[in-house]
Amino acid sequence: MQAFEENVQRGRELLTQAAKRKGVSEGMLSEEQLQSVAKIFQCESVDQLLAAIGYGDISPEAVLLRLTPTQPQHKEIRAKRKHLPQGRMKLMITLKDGAEIEAPIRLSKCCRPIPGDAICGYITRGKGIAVHRTCCRNLSYLRSSEPERVVELEWQLTAEGIFQTELLVEAIDRVGLLSDLAGIISELGINIASCNVETIPKFQLARVRFVIDVTGPEALHKVVEALRKHPDVTSIVRVTR
Repeated sequence: MQAFEENVQRGRELLTQAAKRKGVSEGMLSEEQLQSVAKIFQCESVDQLLAAIGYGDISPEAVLLRLTPTQPQHKEIRAKRKHLPQGRMKLMITLKDGAEIEAPIRLSKCCRPIPGDAICGYITRGKGIAVHRTCCRNLSYLRSSEPERVVELEWQLTAEGIFQTELLVEAIDRVGLLSDLAGIISELGINIASCNVETIPKFQLARVRFVIDVTGPEALHKVVEALRKHPDVTSIVRVTR
């Protein structure tokens, strides 16, 4: 308990020091503001958020970034997306009761499901079934507004192919950062389909969105673990729009 309280104090000091360096007013560090940021980092309380900063699990810069959103500067690189043939898709995904799907199937871009993800389908009007991850916010809305159009799906054990997923990497911005991160991914033999960079000069932070081609959860895990080892990386999340 004493260690937790010490880290709460340490986290508050680090956050206050970082705010002074960046010219952020003390009013932005109010209990109400910090509570909203705590939810973003899945912390149950402000003390847990501060303790995480004290432990070193969350950087104070990442917290300040969410307290004072600014207009980002964009750089974007895109590559042509590869689509799986419909015949292959139908062999990889079935209804949870084992029945085959007759309608066309497509993987939704909002959450980009890959084999191993828990999935559901939304029966669209005239465009077949859109497959979503069960944690997708869009699916939650569809489930509440049109529950009769949502069906339980599952991946077949034989599902294989190239699937696209999106990662959001936050890191301390510097010259060569993008090259470093892209190099880490490429060294694993993973193709980068697109890359979008948002820089926040005031906090010397960068948010890099990578859409990458993976064969499944194992390949994705290797990418995430390799990127986490980079000293400038502060957080990595899989994107669900």
